[in-house]
Amino acid sequence: MQRQFASFTLMLCGAIMLAFGLALAPAPVPVAAGPLLQPSPRPPLEPTGDAGSGDSAPTPVPYGRVTGTIIDLRTGAPAPGKEVLIGDTVVVSDANGNYDQWVVSGFYTLQLRLEASEGQVATPPQAIAVGSGDTVLVHLFFTSAPAAPTATAALPTPTATVAVPVVATSVAAPTATPAPLPDDALAVAPESLPNTAASVAGVPGPLLLVGALLLGLGALLQVRPRHRAGQAAAADGRMLRRMLATPPKPGAEETLRDLLEREP
Repeated sequence: MQRQFASFTLMLCGAIMLAFGLALAPAPVPVAAGPLLQPSPRPPLEPTGDAGSGDSAPTPVPYGRVTGTIIDLRTGAPAPGKEVLIGDTVVVSDANGNYDQWVVSGFYTLQLRLEASEGQVATPPQAIAVGSGDTVLVHLFFTSAPAAPTATAALPTPTATVAVPVVATSVAAPTATPAPLPDDALAVAPESLPNTAASVAGVPGPLLLVGALLLGLGALLQVRPRHRAGQAAAADGRMLRRMLATPPKPGAEETLRDLLEREP
């Protein structure tokens, strides 16, 4: 009974520790998605009249969309405020480094235009074909100019020191007066700062391990007594069959009767 109670207690403690370990496990952090490209407003369709008939419906002009992102290879971040040439049209990238423009269907030369101080273009001019209602996505890359090095002050040249002999005199040392502390000075410096960056990232592992060990020990205590009880029952059965199969010795009853008759 005590063994079963101890086994149940160990298994219950193990289950509780496993539940705490799973509850304290850190959740996966979602990866932040990049900014979505917002399509620019589509320009209105320009009607074209028919030279042969003045009553015919206007023919719509086919338009396509050219978009992409300008990326700095040195930092790996999108670059805002960069000029892109789509044929003869100049487009400037937005705050997220994206450019977006609707153009008439046709063939264009797409290239990135930079000043000498802005860096070096890494993507050569691209020949693109824009169809009616198509969206052409082209990312442009460049390498920005490195930051200018900051000027460093020259260190002073150490000078040689000359030893001067000191003559002992009997001049009384002045009494040192403590300097007044400012009003905002701390009275006592703290010996140690509190640990505010503690993390529970290492707690679930030991809890899960201890919980699994307690569950295994409780299950072992549940199985082990039954196994021993089964072995004892089998041994008793074998002993009983052996005793029943062995005939009694002749004269055993007479010896028992003599012993009973000798008792007063």
